[in-house]
Amino acid sequence: MTTPLPGAVNAANRRAFTLIEMMVAIALAAIIVTVVATAFATGTRIQKQSSAKIEASRSANAVLDILLEDIRTIPAQPVLFISDTEGLDLVFTTMTTFGVPDGVPGTALKVGYYVTEANELMRVSIPAGDSIYTADDTDKLVYGMTQFELRYYSQGQWYDNWDSTDPSNSLQFQRHPDVLEVRMRVVDYDGYLERPGQNPVAVTRLIRVGG
Repeated sequence: MTTPLPGAVNAANRRAFTLIEMMVAIALAAIIVTVVATAFATGTRIQKQSSAKIEASRSANAVLDILLEDIRTIPAQPVLFISDTEGLDLVFTTMTTFGVPDGVPGTALKVGYYVTEANELMRVSIPAGDSIYTADDTDKLVYGMTQFELRYYSQGQWYDNWDSTDPSNSLQFQRHPDVLEVRMRVVDYDGYLERPGQNPVAVTRLIRVGG
């Protein structure tokens, strides 16, 4: 019969407890790393989402500022206000100072808006008497315009289209609408808000035509 040496059992027990402690420590470390990594990823996602929404909101507000100036300075005469014509979502005559050299007031312009296939909102401005525009007459206002819808209000009714040059339409001929409704959905330049689970910045604004 073999008799264990004195202290051998206690030494084995100490080794066993040390191994268990290491395994517990490793498991705790793994949990902590996972929690920290998850928190970091969540924080990064929230930061990217916030930055993207701020950028898209600024773009939308910049567009609205320009459109507001254009629409509010539409004169009573001459009347030109047409939607969905010659590749433009909207074209009208305005006395805006935006895009006029030195911002000189009193210059009538023909202004148009349209969205490209690349989701770029473009603004065209030419002298009111001209009918042809070129690339030099066009400014890109914003990238990421995924929705640009317009409606027109007059005499208690909303219209999806407007044509002040159509003599067969007595409600619109030689008339401006009273109010323009603008609906926009805008994403950031990097397209983060187009990813699954994200939403573009949505803006709706009512603008009184001619102030």
